[in-house]
Amino acid sequence: MQVKEMSKSLGSLVMIVMIVGLMLPGKARGAAMDEVLWSKGNSFYAAKKYDSAAYCYQELLKKYPRNAMVQYNLGNAYFQLKKVGPSILHLQKAAVLDPRNAQIAENLEAAKARIQNPVSEAKPIFFLRWWENALHALSTNTWAIISLVVFAGTLLLVWYARVKKDAFRHAGRWLSLAIVSLIICGCMTWLTYQAVVDSRLGVIVQSAVNFFDTPKANGKLLGASPEGTVVEVFSRKGDYINVKLPNGREGWILAADFEKV
Repeated sequence: MQVKEMSKSLGSLVMIVMIVGLMLPGKARGAAMDEVLWSKGNSFYAAKKYDSAAYCYQELLKKYPRNAMVQYNLGNAYFQLKKVGPSILHLQKAAVLDPRNAQIAENLEAAKARIQNPVSEAKPIFFLRWWENALHALSTNTWAIISLVVFAGTLLLVWYARVKKDAFRHAGRWLSLAIVSLIICGCMTWLTYQAVVDSRLGVIVQSAVNFFDTPKANGKLLGASPEGTVVEVFSRKGDYINVKLPNGREGWILAADFEKV
């Protein structure tokens, strides 16, 4: 009877690892990038032919939309072309895909510095700031690898508990701790993956976008948001999107005036 229960537990653990494997982005599953197009884009960029470089990177993004390097290079190409909105959009996407990359973060801040009359940013409360930092501390791939390591350690504990039953004291406690750790790592893998594939961020890509109190053209005008402003997206109603500005104000903008990260 105990052996059957052990088998059920191992079956559950294997399912968790299979799910973790499915969470990995395309890059981690070994998708090879088109080296020829990538090299051409980089060559055009080095030659200061930024329009041609941007075209190459855009073609690559049709195949690899979750590749942080391609998003980063396209953002840099738009930065050189002085296209503030598209530059911030793709650099922000790169930052979401690779949150620990200091160079991406630095270039994103440089692009944001070009925003004309930027909206001031309100500091989030401590708990939300802590959670955001925790969520972006490690990438999805890193959490998945940690999950696999914890899973392997759990299997080792199960084996050791069976083979060295008399010598292994408090086996139940250690196994419980290992399983809880595996569940936590699996949850963090899922949450970081969701943050990438279903980001609630958007970037205003038109200049001086009107900001209304209702999703109507005749709604009360609350102000105008400059190109490149990063907003938090809540919902859509018709042609309008309900967003929150960096200063915490909520309102509605035309969906055509922004692009989702």
